[in-house]
Amino acid sequence: MSEDSDVPTSVEPAASGRKLLVRKLLLAFGATLFTLLILEVFARIYVAKIADREHFTKYASLADYRERIGGQEWWFGLLAPHRYLGYVLAPNLVDGQNRHNSLSFRGDEITLPKPKGEFRIVCIGASTTYSLLVPDYHRSYPALLEGELKNRGYKNVTVVNAGVPAWSTYEMLISYLLRVQTLEPDLIIVKEAFADLACRLVWPPSAFKGDNSGCLSPTFVARQTSFYESSALIRILLVESGRSLPVSSLGKSVYNQAETAYFFEFARQRFGLKYPSGIFTTVSVAQMLNANPPTYFRRNTEDLLLQAQARGVKSVLLTFPYSPEIPGYFGVEGFRSALDEHNGILRDIAAKLGVPMLDLAKSFPTDKRYWGFDGIHANEEGTVLEAKQVADFLDRGQLIPR
Repeated sequence: MSEDSDVPTSVEPAASGRKLLVRKLLLAFGATLFTLLILEVFARIYVAKIADREHFTKYASLADYRERIGGQEWWFGLLAPHRYLGYVLAPNLVDGQNRHNSLSFRGDEITLPKPKGEFRIVCIGASTTYSLLVPDYHRSYPALLEGELKNRGYKNVTVVNAGVPAWSTYEMLISYLLRVQTLEPDLIIVKEAFADLACRLVWPPSAFKGDNSGCLSPTFVARQTSFYESSALIRILLVESGRSLPVSSLGKSVYNQAETAYFFEFARQRFGLKYPSGIFTTVSVAQMLNANPPTYFRRNTEDLLLQAQARGVKSVLLTFPYSPEIPGYFGVEGFRSALDEHNGILRDIAAKLGVPMLDLAKSFPTDKRYWGFDGIHANEEGTVLEAKQVADFLDRGQLIPR
C-alpha cells in the first residue's frame, strides 16, 4: 500500500474522535441545562406556593409580590409615592392580616374630625413602630398599646400607628407638619434612632448635609431589577450566599440612596458575612460615624417636639431598645456606641424640653426571645412587652385623663 493511501486512514479516526467529543459535550450541556430548568421550576413552585411568609419575603421577585398582593402600588403594595416624603404607606391596603387605612396609616379607619371626648395618641417612628416583623396589624405595638390602655380603664383612648419603614427624623418631622397634625393628636409618642444612624453612613464627610442629600438621591422611583433576578433559582443562590439583598429590601427596590451613601452596602456585607470589603477596607463604619456626628438627628427631634408643644400637644420620648446579643450590626466596631450616642441625645432632649421619657433602651430586655433576626426589630412577643411597658409609663405618669 502506498503512502498516499495511508493518509485517509489516519485522518478518519481523528475526525471521528472529534465528532464523538462534540456529541458528549452537547449531551453534557443538554443534561446540565435540563437539570437547571428542573431546579428552576421547583424553585419557582417553592417561592410561589410553598414558602412561608419569611422565606417568601426573602426570595420573591417583584412579579411574585404583585401576584400575591396585587394592586399597582409601590414596593409590593406596602408603599406609595409621595411628593414631599418620598413615600408613605399605600392607602387601603389589605394583605392577609395586615391593613392600611385610607389615610395611609397602619390600622383601622380614623374618624375625622376627632369625636368629642376622645383622647388620641399618635405613635411616630419607622419600621419598629410600624412593627414590620408582625404580619397582623392588631399585634403591632401601637394597636396592642390601645388594648392595654382600654383594659386599664381608659375607654376613650385611640392609638394611631404612624410608623413607616425606613423613615428617619427627616421624614417624621415633615410628616408631623403635613399629616399627623390633621389627626388632631392629644399626645405623640416619638421613637427613632436607628434610621438616623443609617443616614450618617455617608462618605466623604462633605456629603453629610442638613438636607440628607448625601444619603438619599433627589427622586424616589421603583428600581428596575436585574435581568438575572427573573430566575428564582439564581435569586435564592445570590441571597443565601450574601451576594445580594432580597428584592423585598428597601435598599434593593425603592430606597434610592445617593452615590455617597453606604448603609445598605454595609447591611449586605454584614448579613452576607463579607464585611469588610469594598469601601470599608479603607474607611471603617466607625470612621464614617465619627466623621458625621448626630447633629441633624438632635435638630430634627427637637424641632418635632417643639412643633407639638406650640400646638398644645403632649409628647413622650422613647429611647431605642436593641439586642446586642444578636451580632448582625452590633458586631462591628462603632455601631453600638453610635446607637447609644443617639439614645443619650434623646435623654438630653427630654431633660432640656421637659418631655417625659421612657428609657426603653434600659428597661427592655435584650433576650433573643423578644427580637427578630437583626436585633433591631421586635418580634410578636417583643411588641406585646413593648406595649405593656409604654402603657405602664403612661399610666404611672397620669398622662391620659380618665
